Amino acid sequence: MITGLRTFPSKSRSVSSTAAVNADKTAKSARKSIGGDPISLPQQNHRPRNLLVAFTEVVVPFLHASLQKKMSIWKLSSTFYASSCSNVSAVVRNVVQQAQNSDVRIVASLLRLHFHDCFVNGCDGSILLDNSDSIQSEKDALPNKNSVRGFDVVDDIKTAVENVCPGVVSCADILALAAEASVDLAGGPTWVVLLGRRDGTTANPTAANNMPSPLDDLDTLKQKFSDVGLDDTDLVALSGAHTSDCKKVN
Repeated sequence: MITGLRTFPSKSRSVSSTAAVNADKTAKSARKSIGGDPISLPQQNHRPRNLLVAFTEVVVPFLHASLQKKMSIWKLSSTFYASSCSNVSAVVRNVVQQAQNSDVRIVASLLRLHFHDCFVNGCDGSILLDNSDSIQSEKDALPNKNSVRGFDVVDDIKTAVENVCPGVVSCADILALAAEASVDLAGGPTWVVLLGRRDGTTANPTAANNMPSPLDDLDTLKQKFSDVGLDDTDLVALSGAHTSDCKKVN
């Protein structure tokens, strides 16, 4: 259970129509880059190519595109915590690596957790919120209940980060950092994680229940992916990568 979600001073969410159009264009182009820089895969990497690695080549740009589209009104930065929590990435990676030592699947699970968070209202950590008098948790949505896992590891990461930098790092950023660390530890590419996300204070179980489903027909799947700026190639890659426990792919 995550408590004490980090929130930041509110800013106006109103944007001009021109800004909105530009945000949409940015979201579409962001699938090809992270923060404007192309995703670079290791040049000399002879490790077996697994589907988790293939997954990240599509999901990483998607998550960034989602952020740009949903949260384009403020600027994310790789140096957001440079003065307030400079070693946060190392702290997160250390906890993920310890978890991987006892559960080899956890790296895939943490990446999937981040994906399920970002597909609903952007990468705001709202999937971590528990039920309360004012919140109906996304955890109970059909695609997540008894399926999405890794919450205990996120709790451990949150505790470790709070011990070093209390009240500084958002849970949404912890999920993003954990996803990157997980991919790297699984043998995939690394990337610069842009930080400064605000934690959501409300959940959207309706949208969470509308995640792409194995029961959806093709037209429904295409529409769901199109709604978040993804095309048919993204659909095939992201859907197929749910078999990321497979060790190799030709």
